Amino acid sequence: MGETLKPCPFCGKPPVERRIVEMYPADADWPAGEYDAHYTIACDDCGIDMGDEYRDEVVANWNRRAKPVLKRVERQPLHIDDDSLPAGGANG
Repeated sequence: MGETLKPCPFCGKPPVERRIVEMYPADADWPAGEYDAHYTIACDDCGIDMGDEYRDEVVANWNRRAKPVLKRVERQPLHIDDDSLPAGGANG
């Protein structure tokens, strides 16, 4: 079946792969037996899903992960000006 699926990018749980086939009833424009088929990969826990006509495409898209941009932030101490507090201080 090809490439292995990575876990859900949000919760880390294993995804579920499905092949969806929708049959259309006969009507004035289409004969009986017409259908549409596609693949989906979903996390049933988070509710995220994606689909494509071709399995290889949906697997590649699911497994594509953007590398997070990590930015170091230096914490600054919080300074409270006692003059800006209501009478009675912080507990009011």
